[in-house]
Amino acid sequence: MYFINYYEKNYAKAEIKFDKIYGRKKYEKWSNSWRMGWVVRNALVHNGRVFYSQAKSDTPPVSWYSTIVSPKNQGDALLGNFLNSVDLLILVLDMDSDLSN
Repeated sequence: MYFINYYEKNYAKAEIKFDKIYGRKKYEKWSNSWRMGWVVRNALVHNGRVFYSQAKSDTPPVSWYSTIVSPKNQGDALLGNFLNSVDLLILVLDMDSDLSN
């Protein structure tokens, strides 16, 4: 899927950019688009359902525009409940913009 390819191809660039700004592995401070991108990427590789590992069960909610996803949504279908296919395109554009700025 295009989204996963984009995410995986650009993750290292995001890691360098955001870790330089906020300090190593402070994902909760990354841009909202990249945090939501992480949620989407995880859901897409886990049968389309919100997936947080046990180690991340205390992760703060992720907010992108009016969409909020948290560990409380574990197992919920992502597409249709939180986002649609057009949202994924807009999310990629936002992620790309946040990476470029």
